[in-house]
Amino acid sequence: MTIRHIKNTLLLCSTALITLLLNSCASDNKYYTINNDTFWYTTDAKPINSQGGGIFKFYDPQTHQERYFWYGVHYKEADLYRNNPTMRHPKCSFLGVTTYISDNLTEWQSAGYALTYEDLNNSGINANGWLGRMGVTYVKEKQTYAMFIQHDTLLMICTSKSPRGPFEYYRHIDMTPYCGTSHAGDQTVFVDPDTNIGYLIYSKARGRNQGFISQIGVDNTDSIGLINCHRVFAGEGREGNCMFKYDNHYYMCASDLWGWDCSHAYFLKSKGIFGPYLPTNDMQKFIGVERDFAHQTQTGFFYTLRNNDNSETVLYCGDRWSDFANNGAGYNQWVPISFTDDNTPIFNSLSSWDFCPQTGKWRIGKKNNYILNGNFEADRRIIPEPVKPRQAFITGWDTEFIEGNVVAHEDTLSPQLNHRNSTDEQNNGAQYKMSLNIADKYSDYRRRISQRIVSTPTVTIPKGKYIFTARICTNDTTVNTTMFASSSIELPEGIFVSSLDVDNGIIKHNLKEDITYDISSLSFRPTNKWKEYSIEIVSDGKPFRVGFDIKGPKGSWCRIDAVSLILTE
Repeated sequence: MTIRHIKNTLLLCSTALITLLLNSCASDNKYYTINNDTFWYTTDAKPINSQGGGIFKFYDPQTHQERYFWYGVHYKEADLYRNNPTMRHPKCSFLGVTTYISDNLTEWQSAGYALTYEDLNNSGINANGWLGRMGVTYVKEKQTYAMFIQHDTLLMICTSKSPRGPFEYYRHIDMTPYCGTSHAGDQTVFVDPDTNIGYLIYSKARGRNQGFISQIGVDNTDSIGLINCHRVFAGEGREGNCMFKYDNHYYMCASDLWGWDCSHAYFLKSKGIFGPYLPTNDMQKFIGVERDFAHQTQTGFFYTLRNNDNSETVLYCGDRWSDFANNGAGYNQWVPISFTDDNTPIFNSLSSWDFCPQTGKWRIGKKNNYILNGNFEADRRIIPEPVKPRQAFITGWDTEFIEGNVVAHEDTLSPQLNHRNSTDEQNNGAQYKMSLNIADKYSDYRRRISQRIVSTPTVTIPKGKYIFTARICTNDTTVNTTMFASSSIELPEGIFVSSLDVDNGIIKHNLKEDITYDISSLSFRPTNKWKEYSIEIVSDGKPFRVGFDIKGPKGSWCRIDAVSLILTE
């Protein structure tokens, strides 16, 4: 696809973790910094607990003006994970639906619980099971706000006269007449910014290979519910169903059917809310989600910001189910997206970026990590993985097998490319749940793992000085390691595996020569304790490659974690 120009739109559902910068974007309009890969806090430094929800713009009865309302679920295990990120929890215990309010989408104040576990139990509703994937819309006919939330095997509706709540139990709906199963296979509430009409976006629970849209309103029993059902997708199984509107088109979006795992983000596009959505039954990937599975998230929800200059800013708000899946720090990851000239969405995976709420403009943050999947959490399964998602590579990285065994699904001699750090290992210095694993039980080995650092049409790699950093340890101090940065952007001809190569079924052979480390390199022998190593890189703005070259004896291993590439000046 030829990208002629980019309409920078911003997928922003920014947080309260945002630090005001001292520079301006236009006159007195301020830029704010949004930091991902961390836990977020309100303006009064209280934890933001919000998962599987949405942002909506409602009239606030306290301030008598329209404001942004962010609803999401607070789970008990989220607190446990925040307090000790080395632990993984097998379940999710509902505590309540939280409400956060903002005037600029960047600074959030807590408005307390809109609905609690106790509220439901006092109404005779068992709240010990699954409650999540919820949203709120205003039902004009009843002059009330309606919350639609998945509750075990049914759809539950709660109502309130105020967007602040409290919400009270209203009714349950069996979804069988709508999608063929009593409950949806993931859902969100979408409010059309042009009509203020709310819609439920959902899929059939079994197989999740059919997607539906239903208008929310007053049904034939004079009750708040779903007043129609339109099947808009019938294809490969998808979940994380959600929607946004941009340039007068509706985008039906979803994730891979991978449970709590982070995944790609997909879309279909239509001129009308009920379709037809194109390409028919064939969801397309957002550009840029492959190298770290949408910044290690699952599609959560979107928000379209209408700017004063008639431009639009689309907000991508991805869920990171850290408390149940350990796929990185933080629960919410928000990034800007852009669009090609034919309105194909581009996912800009940034760990830090600046945003001006008044204009919708954004730029790369000063502390952005230009390494993708530097914590190796995008791959929660041990690689090679023979089942869904079948994979023989580390996401975002190229692996060259110079000596020793080559990775293969069915080969018992195959090396393992990553390692799941135990709680003891994390307590002793491993920063994240997963780490890169360079090892061979059966042969001496030499392996090179690297990543291309290259500008895209929407994210420019600037000129300047960078610090390339990683945490490394080994079980054998005879292992030789080299950290390097090279202007040789293309890999030499050799045996290597990358995401592109495996997808196309290609394995290259006959390594001829090494990469010339002509920018910077550091050779050393790691210790048996985690230690941080770094090299300085001066870039002229042209593409370059960074990575690790490891040579070790049979039975040894070298592990790498927390890789970063930060512009320092």
